[in-house]
Amino acid sequence: MRNIFNHAFITLLIIYTALITLSYFKVISKYSLHFEIFAVILALFGIFALKEKKDLKLSPYLIFIALFLILILRIMPYADNTVPLGYDTGIYKYIAETYRDNLPNIPEYGLDNWIRSGHEHGLFILTDILYIFGFTTNNILIHFLIFLELLLGLAIYAAAKKFFNKNTAIISVIIYAVSVIQFKTFWYMYYKNITALILLLAALYCLKDKKYIPLIITASFMAAVHRPTFLIFALSYGIYFLINLKQWKSLLTSGIAFTLLAFPFYMNRLQAIIGSMIEPLIEANIGSGTFITFFQYQFLILAYLPFALFGFFYLIKKKNYNILSIWFIINFIIVYFKIIFYNRFIIHLDIAMIIMASAGIALLIEDKKLINSAAVIFLVASSFFIVINEAANAEPLVNERELNIIESLSKTEKEAYVMSTTSYYSPWLLGYSQRKTIAPGLFDYDQWGEAVWRGFYNLTDKTEIINLFSNYTKPIYLFVGEHQFDYIESKPCFELYREENKTRIYKYVC
Repeated sequence: MRNIFNHAFITLLIIYTALITLSYFKVISKYSLHFEIFAVILALFGIFALKEKKDLKLSPYLIFIALFLILILRIMPYADNTVPLGYDTGIYKYIAETYRDNLPNIPEYGLDNWIRSGHEHGLFILTDILYIFGFTTNNILIHFLIFLELLLGLAIYAAAKKFFNKNTAIISVIIYAVSVIQFKTFWYMYYKNITALILLLAALYCLKDKKYIPLIITASFMAAVHRPTFLIFALSYGIYFLINLKQWKSLLTSGIAFTLLAFPFYMNRLQAIIGSMIEPLIEANIGSGTFITFFQYQFLILAYLPFALFGFFYLIKKKNYNILSIWFIINFIIVYFKIIFYNRFIIHLDIAMIIMASAGIALLIEDKKLINSAAVIFLVASSFFIVINEAANAEPLVNERELNIIESLSKTEKEAYVMSTTSYYSPWLLGYSQRKTIAPGLFDYDQWGEAVWRGFYNLTDKTEIINLFSNYTKPIYLFVGEHQFDYIESKPCFELYREENKTRIYKYVC
């Protein structure tokens, strides 16, 4: 019977590898077939076809090759560019410099309300330390983030080795290196997600190793860096506690300890945090988080999806209900059923997928069949083809010329406001103009709301414009970038302050 499953598995693996390779090279459309169903079938056949063997050892030099690949892919976008990548770039710059300017104190009540409700202390305590050691803001936004990407690779290696074996750990770093999802996370500059994922993997490692003091320290700082990641960990920890009641004393003590240690980071912010959580519930607009959708995700991970399922099914077969598998299930439920910030949690799900896939691939290549290894090489090469193209085409949202124009706003009156007429430029204006920023639906100075903003774009009556701007204190400068339509040009009350190519700054003069 095993031979039948084995032959069927090999046949399916060859077909799947050929189809995925063709789709990645755009010979056929990846949306033309239900690859996800194919992946599930392939994984199920693998469970019955393959036997666990441990007499194959991968070369440890593969780790260095993978780390080198991570480094090269993260450096590529900066080959002829000095502007940081990402959408939240200006937000991180603004908050980090606010903390820096308050050294040696950690600011609290002087912070903008949107910072207090949505941005924890942890990351910016870390950036304060970097500033003390001579780092510049650009060093933090570019170079230190690349370092964290390498550190995340090592954290994945350590966790995979602890929960599985060295082969799985080596493969996990390779898959992480060619993961287009993780490169997109880097491009978006999800700084807190990346930092918190390193801490989460470290916490899982400590829990598996029953090192409770490091677990408490790591988990509490994770809470201080990124609440959503800590929420995922806390849910996983709670379920793990219920499954492992024999260890209830140490698990309960550790859980209480890291919760208490995390509390001081939120003690003075509870009102702002609760308010930010209740408002979306009242408006029935919890949000998905800015990232790719689950539909896009499943077609971007086709190269390792069947192996991730295979690795997960293998754990179920072995009745190995460890916290890694619990974390995987919780992430999947949140993303698949669109519970809260589900698109952003794809980043976490992908890390779990990578480790599970590595376990599946390790079982596959340990079977020592040439066709198995060839299929893995082809699929990894296909992923590499996608991520290398992604890195080669990666550009910042704002080019150097536009950024220089935004920075020139710092020469306006110190009491001036800068108004962003689209969310595309809002974080950049916040971080680089050195002026209070009015932006649609963001920060603390927007007094209009979505409906008023929509009306403003089509407004041409001078009296109505004056009434609308009576809520704000002059002087006010409006920024119109090259990636947006110029709604201001035909309106009264606005004088052109600066123009360069398609980028313009207007001053409100009525």
